[in-house]
Amino acid sequence: MGAELPIGRFLHWEQQTPDQLYLRQRRDGEFVDLTWAEYGDRVRRLATFLQKQCPEPGSRVAIYAKNCADWFIADMAIMLSGHVSVPLYPGVARKSLDYILDHAEVQVAFIGQAEEMAQVLPELPSALITVAIGTQTLPCSWTLDQIYEQHERMEQVPDLPPDHVFTLMYTSGTTGSPKGVMHDLATVAYAVPTFCQMWKMGPEDRFVSYLPLAHAAERIIVEMDSLYCGAVVHFVESQESFVEDLRAIRPTLFFSVPRLWVKFKQGVESRFPPLLLRVLLSLPVVGRRLAMKIRAGLGLDQTTCFITGSAPTPPEVHRWYRRLG
Repeated sequence: MGAELPIGRFLHWEQQTPDQLYLRQRRDGEFVDLTWAEYGDRVRRLATFLQKQCPEPGSRVAIYAKNCADWFIADMAIMLSGHVSVPLYPGVARKSLDYILDHAEVQVAFIGQAEEMAQVLPELPSALITVAIGTQTLPCSWTLDQIYEQHERMEQVPDLPPDHVFTLMYTSGTTGSPKGVMHDLATVAYAVPTFCQMWKMGPEDRFVSYLPLAHAAERIIVEMDSLYCGAVVHFVESQESFVEDLRAIRPTLFFSVPRLWVKFKQGVESRFPPLLLRVLLSLPVVGRRLAMKIRAGLGLDQTTCFITGSAPTPPEVHRWYRRLG
């Protein structure tokens, strides 16, 4: 598995475990599930569409949306069609958005719900082909349902080389305009299997995707890891339902930024004075029960892999979570 490219892993799960759950989207309090076969069917039809719209291999296709199952479908379809994805932060500044679309020469853009989209969408370049994804209801060139109904499955999967650039990720940079960072397939094939093997990740694991997929960390740790190990990926419904969703999902791997780890800690300490909590957690039996109760309240009672990154996490926060086991 160490040398296998992402498309190879997609084909593996699609063929070997077609009826196994892969993506779970929560909408209006209900779960909408996609198996590997259903995911694969949508990916293949969308890839056919992209090749028709962009006959030239390596064309750039943007994904401008919040995390959702359609984001994963669009990303794999772009890869399968031999093109290059350009993920955009949902709240990207208008000036940066215009620059990236022009600099990357984006031809197609998947448009989801994002801040100020009603104002942005009408002002996008007229030549840009737009596709509505997620819960987007604003007028676009295409909807996913139209594409799935009008396009056949791509059956001939391209044999892309390891040095094929599959994504162009823009960062703000320290000065000037956004900088595009090129990532090839070999990068994923080298880094991701090692992580999955180290943490013994597999199809029984549950991930939750909520941090921006335009950032390399979420893209690798959640999307690409799930592709290699076959884990189920859950998407939260909204910021307001985040904690409720997390309790329902009970992820086995949870990746977050220091700010949220601190917020969780502060929430617990608002109910338990820090000194009292430290004393209670130090008691052999009571401490274990209390720690598990706190973790269950956060939705992290089944989490075995906790990851933090993107900024320094205070040492005291690390120590606090260690006391929770």
